[in-house]
Formats: sequence, C-alpha cells, structure tokens
Amino acid sequence: MANDRTPGGKATIKDISEKLGISTTTVHRALAGKEGMTEKLRQKILDTAREMGYEINYAAASIKRRTLRIAVVVPQDSGCYFANIWNGVNKCAEEARRLNIDVEMRVCDDEWHEYQILKSIADAGPEEYAGVLAYSYSRMPEVMMQLQRLIALKIKTFVIDDMMAEPEGICCIPAYQTSLGELAAEITATLTPEEGTVIVTEGRADSWVHTEKLQAYKKYLADRKPGLNILTITGYPTSEEADGAIRENILRAFAEHEDVVLYYAQNSLDTQLAVKVFRELDGGRKFMRIGTDLNKYTAQYLRDEELTLVIDQGAYAKGYMGLNALVDSLVKHIEPDPYLNIALDVVYRSNLRFYERTKKLYDNGGTSK
Repeated sequence: MANDRTPGGKATIKDISEKLGISTTTVHRALAGKEGMTEKLRQKILDTAREMGYEINYAAASIKRRTLRIAVVVPQDSGCYFANIWNGVNKCAEEARRLNIDVEMRVCDDEWHEYQILKSIADAGPEEYAGVLAYSYSRMPEVMMQLQRLIALKIKTFVIDDMMAEPEGICCIPAYQTSLGELAAEITATLTPEEGTVIVTEGRADSWVHTEKLQAYKKYLADRKPGLNILTITGYPTSEEADGAIRENILRAFAEHEDVVLYYAQNSLDTQLAVKVFRELDGGRKFMRIGTDLNKYTAQYLRDEELTLVIDQGAYAKGYMGLNALVDSLVKHIEPDPYLNIALDVVYRSNLRFYERTKKLYDNGGTSK
C-alpha cells in the first residue's frame, strides 16, 4: 500500500478511514481510482479527503493502473475553427500522458463519418475506451443513437458545441449561439448609425447553432435598432462552386445597396470568403467588418485592417477544457459541470498580440504537431 501521509502531513489515509468508519484499504482503492465500490461511496471518500487536506498524487497512482484510452472525434480544417480545437486537445493530451492517458485522435470528414467512428468505439466497448470527446454537427439521429450507446456502456462522453438534455449523463461544451448572436448585434448597434443596410451571412443551413445565432442577432437589432435593414446572404462555403455562388450574392448585395454600413460573417469560412470579396469592391466604400474565430487568417486580416474586429468563439478553450474535464472525471473522479463555460472574446488589431500569445494560434493546426 502507498504511503498514507501527504507531503504536508495534513491528513492520512488512516485519518480518512477513521472519520468515515471504513477500512484503509477501501479509502486507498478510492483514492487510487480502483474498482470495487459504488460511485457514491467513492465520491464521499474523495470529498472527505479534499476537506481534510489530503493531496492525492495522481501521477504516481496512474502508474499502477492500466492505461486509459480516450477518443477525440472532431472535424479538421486548414487552420480555422477546428484547427484551434485540435490545438487545445493536443496541449491537454501532452499533459494527460503523465497520467497514463492515451488520447486517440480521430478526424471525421462529415457527420456520417462521425457516426461510423462513434459506432466503432461503442462496438469496441469500455474495455477499449474510457471516454469520448466528440463534436456536434446537427444532431443527426444516427449520431445521437451512438452517443446514447456510449453513455449506456458507461463510456464517459463529452460533446463540443451543443447543449443536450439527453441522453442523460452526457456532458457538453455549449456553442453559446444566442449569446454570440446578441454580442454581435450589440457591437453592430454600437458601430452603426440609426439607418443603413447590414449584411450578415446565414451559415450552414442545417446547423441549429448557425440558425439560432442568426435569429438572436436579428431579434436584438429589430428590438433596439429597427432602422437598420438586415440583409441575409444564403449559402455555406464548401466547394469552389458554392463559393462562387456566395461570392456573386455578396457582390450583388453591395451593388444593390449603396448604404451598407456593416458586414457580419458569422463563422470562419464565411469570414475568409467575405474578405476575398471585399478586395474586389470599390476601395472607397467604407463599412464596418465583423469576422468570426481568431485564427492565423483572421489575425492577418486584423493586422491588414481588412476586418474591424473578430468575435472569438473559444475554439482552443473548447478543445483544452473539454479534454481536461474528461481526464479529471476519469482519473480524479471530479464530477464535471453538465455545461462547461467558455469565454467569448472580442479581438481588435490593438489587442491582437495578447490573444496570439495566449490562444496558441499555431500555423499548422489540426491533429499533427
């Protein structure tokens, strides 16, 4: 049995066992994360240990247990939103290795591919996987079924960019779509005159996050600045053909409305496409430009003054905090909040340097280092 006294000498395993009226072996097993007791008893022992100042050496304890495998199932892009989620995951994965955690990176190409990956994990079962961190596209029924299977199999499951009430037991890192829409609208109201045309991109049509964000944006401005004309650009950049159609829609909107006062691109891909179109416009046209997601592209747009500001949705934090909470749940038995809070940031050219130092905007991005 491990030494039962902490470095500070505040409490011992014997002290905890005497206070709870249970054996020192049971306390030791709970602190070491071993099986053989109910989760209710384990949590009671852990809570008591913390109250008494017992410091658990998780790194030492992890050497004695089997390696735990966590699968991360997230899309990948060329240095935009998902790349920074992966950057956060990679950073946390480095730290998790010291706790005998193996993080398996599984890039999904689309929602159907994600379903296949999640099914393979559920088929392998808890003998192979202790936890899963996945991304939520649009709640496709087949994906939801696999998430339900994972929970039923007692594989700890976290989902990025959703706020699910079911299946019971799932943990979420929300997209905060309503707050994002209202934040963008508040900034719009501050930067624009009482009247004029505001152009905003619709985003992905089947994404409830994009849809609700847009609705929140429109509602806020309708209530507080009804003189603004809100013009929506439909379509989502997914291919050269789609990009071409959206580009023409944007150019047509500017041609038909000489009073454009602000353009808001509500996601990373929309932002990149919009800036390319801005370069084709008459250089004398002045309007505010709001982009989304701080990444290597939008950082350069800010430097070059091609964007007025960027609303950052906390992609790096979602990857890091999501995986960290999952590791803490498995190793330290810390019950995570049902919804993890991620800060939303507004980045200008003047404060860009601070965010570049703290948001880990690596050039490569993605699952590789």
